[in-house]
Amino acid sequence: MVSVILNCSISCLFLFLLVVFLLL
Repeated sequence: MVSVILNCSISCLFLFLLVVFLLL
């Protein structure tokens, strides 16, 4: 359960960083 939440948060963080990079 914890690993699933961690994996989701890592994926969300990666997507967030990707969007920020594209907006710069």
